[in-house]
Amino acid sequence: MIKRPFIFICIFGALFMGAIAVIVFLIGQNRDIKSHLNQLTPGERIDYFDIAGVDSERVDAGKLNSQDLALLFIFSQPCSRCDRNIALWNRIGNILKDEVPIYGIIPGDHSQLAELLGKSPMNFKLYIPDDPARFKETMWLRMTLAQTILYSKGRVAYVK
Repeated sequence: MIKRPFIFICIFGALFMGAIAVIVFLIGQNRDIKSHLNQLTPGERIDYFDIAGVDSERVDAGKLNSQDLALLFIFSQPCSRCDRNIALWNRIGNILKDEVPIYGIIPGDHSQLAELLGKSPMNFKLYIPDDPARFKETMWLRMTLAQTILYSKGRVAYVK
């Protein structure tokens, strides 16, 4: 009679220890994956930055790095979250338009530009990268979320 509960306790203990081992393994894998998902971080320099404005103005990494402060609004693929950002970015643009250069960057193509302009007027200039794939790689734009980047004296100061 005593042997049966002992066997059940041993089996339960082994299953419990196995579950703990699997959880520890998965936590380690999650940390490893997060450490390999690069993103812009404060203090980082942007080396490639060739964009053309809808009004044909050109901005490159040299011009960006020479400015004391710049605000980069990077649009995502069309989505409701990005649409909410447009209203916020327009308010920020109204406040800072005479103080700080603001670059609204659409890392897609001209069709995405037309779609965004159809949704809401922008009170800051819009730009499209010369090489969208390289721009996305340089800016670590792997996720489809919009980003706000404050760039100061040749370095990333803030990313959201």
